[in-house]
Amino acid sequence: MSLTSDQQSLVQRAQAKPDPFSIGAAWDAAMAAYQRDFFGIVVGQLLGIILVTVISTISIGLAAPAMVIGYIRFHQK
Repeated sequence: MSLTSDQQSLVQRAQAKPDPFSIGAAWDAAMAAYQRDFFGIVVGQLLGIILVTVISTISIGLAAPAMVIGYIRFHQK
């Protein structure tokens, strides 16, 4: 059985080593990581979201009084 040139090029592309810098290779690696450690990745993402929320809330809470005090002092002059 002989393959046509289109089929041969498809076979060569399928057997070729994937480009490590391509989007497809990165996507495949990410999906493989999710399949291996789905729970750990999801928990890590949730912890990251919570941490960012807490830090931003604290920083806003610290900055707001300073802004109010600065506004009052600026407008008293």
